Amino acid sequence: MNTSQAKRPAHLRLAPVDGVTERSSDTAAHPPAQKGAASADSSEVALYAGFVGAAAPMLRDRSSGSGLSLRHAGSELPAHTAASCLLQAAPGDLVTYSVLDGRAYVLHVLRRAETEGARPEIRLPADTLMTVASGELSVRADRVGVQADDLTVSTQRVEFRAREAQSVVERAFSVIGQLDAVWTGVKLAGTLWRSVFDRHESHAQNHQRSSTGSDHVQAAVVDVQAEQLACTRAENVAVDARTLVKLRGGQVHIG
Repeated sequence: MNTSQAKRPAHLRLAPVDGVTERSSDTAAHPPAQKGAASADSSEVALYAGFVGAAAPMLRDRSSGSGLSLRHAGSELPAHTAASCLLQAAPGDLVTYSVLDGRAYVLHVLRRAETEGARPEIRLPADTLMTVASGELSVRADRVGVQADDLTVSTQRVEFRAREAQSVVERAFSVIGQLDAVWTGVKLAGTLWRSVFDRHESHAQNHQRSSTGSDHVQAAVVDVQAEQLACTRAENVAVDARTLVKLRGGQVHIG
């Protein structure tokens, strides 16, 4: 194999554009290219620095979707965002870019424009998978917000810790094998409470139930037991039995 015909490795060169100072690691071996001129060696990719502007409506490229432009060699080119540049450029930002096949690609955002109210945006392509090979992934911020049409969390164990929590859900459905909860205080308010169990048990030191309307109990057998006193008070009390009524006690007082 003739080594002299082997393909030369690609070189990156930062070229001056629009008065931005040139910085090159090897200017002697690779002299600066003329503005807009293609490199004599196709293995070289020139890097340019410039300020991003808003593209005119007639120059907006739908394939870029950014609506931005770059002034290059006296011409305005639609600005495409490179796949590796996650931080989205905005008008007034100082960026590095390359021109390939008549298209300008933003590679890095060097300095953000001092625009009041502008928030940096990190944009990922569609159907992105973020993988951590081992260890943990930590996110630390004063506030974290998630907005999505559909959110799925699949894990072996989940733990939430907060001093205060608030949840607003129009409709919820859950399937839980076993639920153990320890509450110091519970308050529930609603228009309808309905529960269905094979067996229901409750225990309390003091139990009080109040109904402004009617209170109905329907069962095959109703058994009320009290260790000291069982009392029924009302303006009118009716006891109705179909076959038999029994009153039994050491003493029975009527009237």
